Order: sequence, then structure tokens, then C-alpha cells
Amino acid sequence: MFGTLRIKLKRLVEQNDFKLIPKKPFEEHEIPIQPKFIKRNSKNIFIGDQDGNLIVIELSKKFTIKSQIRLNVENIRDIAVSKNLIALSFVDLNQDQVEKLSRVYRNFDFRSGIFIYKISDFSFDKLISSSKSYKLSSPNGIGINENHLFICEKESHSLIKIDLKKLSLNNQLVTEGEPTSLDLGEKYLAYVDSQTMEINVVDLDKLSRLRCLKISQEFLNQSYDLVIRDKFYIAVKNRDDIRCVVYDFKLNIKYSFDYENSNSQGICNFQSNGNHYFLLGKKEIDKFKIGFFNDN
Repeated sequence: MFGTLRIKLKRLVEQNDFKLIPKKPFEEHEIPIQPKFIKRNSKNIFIGDQDGNLIVIELSKKFTIKSQIRLNVENIRDIAVSKNLIALSFVDLNQDQVEKLSRVYRNFDFRSGIFIYKISDFSFDKLISSSKSYKLSSPNGIGINENHLFICEKESHSLIKIDLKKLSLNNQLVTEGEPTSLDLGEKYLAYVDSQTMEINVVDLDKLSRLRCLKISQEFLNQSYDLVIRDKFYIAVKNRDDIRCVVYDFKLNIKYSFDYENSNSQGICNFQSNGNHYFLLGKKEIDKFKIGFFNDN
């Protein structure tokens, strides 16, 4: 028992004692919207703000904004993409917002839930809010693949897995705190619990927790962005911090870096031509930018 405690204390000390590596992106571009959410699939990068504005960037040798649209969603908490679908979680709509959306979506009368659209033409596909086996009262971080939707359900203290074809509950992991942010890999997912202040690694199929690590509690805002690369790393960033902390898959700290001392917003990782990269967004006084970094 004491050996385990010593290891946990050692890791917590390391988190507050690591060296910060200032990094300049090897490529940087100005974009027309605030990059609050940055997600990707195998072909494109999707950058969105909390008001439903979205730009799509093609993953090619040349930086190209493929499209720019606005989706009718408000109070967005997270965005997730798969090969064919894009999902947006929303919470705490007031009555005026509900009435506004009811003029767009037939029989809409929900204060929290998840909108899903087809990526091919961004047409509305489905709305997920409640069923006999679950109710989404505070969906925060989300992830999606071809078969399932994964949801950090904050108020019910659980991680929920929903079958996209049946729209039924596939599995549920009850947590000790409030899961708020997540990212999917191929076989694993990582999520941050903003109450217990832990990073957790979970088996994607069984939805069983494999390991966890206490993280620093230096900031009042406990909102996080994170990305996972199976078997290699998990990168975590508090939205009020300039640092992005990169852990190995056993949750030992590898290094931390910042985006030129800015409070960067949004992060994703992607592969191009056999190489792996981070993409971070940042807000300057009068402009928004994204920067590309090597992930090692």
C-alpha cells in the first residue's frame, strides 16, 4: 500500500516540477473563427466554436479550408467526428433557445443532448437526449466512431456508451466524480474527471478503467482538452494554462510545451505521410490561429 502511495506522490511532485519547453509551430495559419474545439478524422480537420460555426480543413500537403458552415446548435460543450458523422453536445438551453431551435428541428423540446449530422453534406441525422435506459442531463465531452457514441455525463457521474443504430445504452461506467472531457483512440479512450482531478484510461470495448493519475489543481477553471494516441501518449491541457502536458501510455510525464506562451485553445493529433502531429489553436488580440507541431 505504501509503495503505491509513494509512486502517486512522486508523480504528483513531478507534475509541478517538470520543465516547460517553449515551442514554435513548424507551420501556422490564421483562421476566421475562434478554435475552441479541434477534431479530426482520416481525411479532414474540423475546427468549431461554441456558437456552431465550423470550418473544415483538408488533410493534404497544402493548407486548404475546404468549407465553412454554421450549424444550428447553441451552448456547445464538445464536438466529435467519425468517418461519416459529426456530433455536438449541448447543455442548459433556456426557454428562448429551445423555442428558437424548435423552429429548425421538428418537435424539439430539449435543454440538453447531442445533435448528430452527416459529414457529407452536414444535413441533420438524429438528436440523442433520452430513452428508457438513459437520460442526458449534462453531456460534456463526447467521442464517436462508426458504431458507438461515448459521453461524459457530468451530473450522473458516469461515462456512457450508446449504440448508434439502436440508440440504446450499450454500457455505462459509473465514476467517482464528474467526467467532463474525453478523446477516443482505436482501442482505448482517455477522459478527465474535473472533480477528482484525474486522467483515466479506459478500454473502449469493455468500458473498464485501466489506470488513472491525479493531475495538478492549479487553476479554478477545470476544463480540459486532451488527445490520445493508443500505446504512445495522452496529451492534456487545461484551458486556462499555457502548458500542454504529454504523458506516456502508463501516465508517466514525458514533457510539456506551450504554443508560444499563449493560452491555446483546442487540440487534436493526426497522421500525415507517415508522420504524427499535434494541432493547437490560439487566440490573439484581434485574430485566431492554428499551429502544427511534431508530437515527439
